[in-house]
Amino acid sequence: AARPESSADAGVRQRPGVAGGIGQNAARPDGTLKVTGEFAYSSDLWADEMLWGTTLRSPHAHARILSIDTSAAEQLPGVTAVCTRADFGEVDDKIQDMGEDSANLRELRDNIIAHDKVLYHGHAVAAVCAIDAHTAEVLEKQGLSLNAVPAAGQFVQLKLTGNMSTGGTSIDRTDDIHPDNAALAIKAARIFGLAVAGVDIISSDISRPWHENGAIINEVNYSPLLSGRQTGSVIASMLDDWFPGRGHIPVEAVIGGESAMAEGLRLRAGYAARGIRCWLTNHLETVSDSGASTSVAAHGLYGRCMALLMDPEVEALVMVIQTGELLETGLPLSRIDRIQDASVSAPPSEASVPRPAVPEWVDAMRKLLLAHAVPTNGAPAQRTDSI
Repeated sequence: AARPESSADAGVRQRPGVAGGIGQNAARPDGTLKVTGEFAYSSDLWADEMLWGTTLRSPHAHARILSIDTSAAEQLPGVTAVCTRADFGEVDDKIQDMGEDSANLRELRDNIIAHDKVLYHGHAVAAVCAIDAHTAEVLEKQGLSLNAVPAAGQFVQLKLTGNMSTGGTSIDRTDDIHPDNAALAIKAARIFGLAVAGVDIISSDISRPWHENGAIINEVNYSPLLSGRQTGSVIASMLDDWFPGRGHIPVEAVIGGESAMAEGLRLRAGYAARGIRCWLTNHLETVSDSGASTSVAAHGLYGRCMALLMDPEVEALVMVIQTGELLETGLPLSRIDRIQDASVSAPPSEASVPRPAVPEWVDAMRKLLLAHAVPTNGAPAQRTDSI
């Protein structure tokens, strides 16, 4: 089971255009892109003729600036600009209305880049804009400069390596790799006991087997870079392997009083008989897969369910609902396979024996569970009344 995207509480006020409200989960528009590896961070972006910037920051918390000499930086190949306090003009020492707030203009300028003194550790002192130093050095060794025009057909090396972090282009060769090379990479990862690994193979032609063209393994990386250009499906496949059934486990809910606990224990025992590690919990007590009462570092039914749902050892859960707590907190999960109502017992054998009163919260709880819970096969949730 998984946490629902939003609570079902009625009457929650919402701001126009904003999904969710107080006590509800807000939608994260960047969430899906990040977990699938498709989100492009600034370090992932690359463009033709892109320049790199770096900032010189003060190692002192408070110090006077006596002088700044930028001549050495300006003479380096590939440097296009150097910025210091000299590039900022005089600013009035006055408070300026900034729309939603006001600020001292001179203090803003001095915070952007230090002038007479640095005011804190890490205060910007100078900034440099250039092509990266490695590119300039590689060009210089070939007798070229940034302004050189190569001859037709001339190969010009820009990098010593083709890493993506230095501007290399990622190309998906999944369909081209020879099966022997794929098997070699998998074997290398297994030798180190890695479920996920980046295996770098140096080969003149990845479509030919390694034992024919002298290809070698250069590196086995336990924390590989997963490029958003090619790994959306790879990450989805990895998650399917790690979390069978898309992370959902069987969950049954039983509503009622003492009879609900007895029915819940019977259900838990049934799962155990089938070899499924099933746990049971109500708002006060949690029963482990061994059938013994156990301590959980959580309070209430909501908290106990959340703790159990995050435990990979829990393969099924029986949730015994004996109070109206979840009407206030919302459901701790999004899928329920079966709902059993133990609050309604069979008609008494003698008409003179009054039927037990059903708590007021039970009807609202029934509606909450039926409206917001579906079993893992996608069919409407089932409700059965205990007899």
